[in-house]
Amino acid sequence: MGGDRERPTGAQEIAQEVLGHIAREQLQPGDRLPSERNLAEQMGVSRCSLREALRLLEAQGRVQVETGRGCYVSAAPAEPGALSARRADTSELIEAQAAILPRAASLAAQRRSDQQLQALAEGWRQVEAARQAGDHAAMAELAAQLYRQMARAAGNQLLAEMVDCCLELTRFVGESVVRSPLTRPGFCRRLGQVVEAIGAHDWPAAQGTMRLHVLEGALRLGLLTQGRVDEEARTWLDQGRGADID
Repeated sequence: MGGDRERPTGAQEIAQEVLGHIAREQLQPGDRLPSERNLAEQMGVSRCSLREALRLLEAQGRVQVETGRGCYVSAAPAEPGALSARRADTSELIEAQAAILPRAASLAAQRRSDQQLQALAEGWRQVEAARQAGDHAAMAELAAQLYRQMARAAGNQLLAEMVDCCLELTRFVGESVVRSPLTRPGFCRRLGQVVEAIGAHDWPAAQGTMRLHVLEGALRLGLLTQGRVDEEARTWLDQGRGADID
């Protein structure tokens, strides 16, 4: 966990932090989580709050708590119409994000209304204001809200639901990117470029720039390897539009 990371509050938020840890460490069903004491210290929360979060996750079938033995990852039961990340590693999650968000941006550029564009522009200003204020937690949350606004502007309810689900599964990725000084400036710049492309009805630029927005930070932080970048995305990177990547 980063030294400047905001401490999670509330059982639901702590539960998301635990899921983020499971995804980052690529833990599989049956793998043991760190001890309750160590996990609480890593997250900066009390053991009592952590236990409450673990009870929530156990009720959801995500973990199994065995008295005297520890907490273990368990496969979440599949729900009708729901996506599950229990078998997906971090690279797969980012690949999915890089497929879904660019499509939403492309459709938003083609279908957005003037009112929706105004909301997107305001959303971007809020993200940038949070960056300038150094409020990284707010920055990550506002960026996620902006993605959801784009998905609604795309005019496809199923796609909007997929974006919402994808954001929940990849929440830890966005938080990692905005907290690192290596990736934070590029993250904001690309997101602003996406909004500009949507405003200009430039759907190819909106789609390609959103793909870069998703991939650049993940690559720089080592959450995604170059070998997992598909040829279409590689073309954008090779054209010099991915200059933020060493």
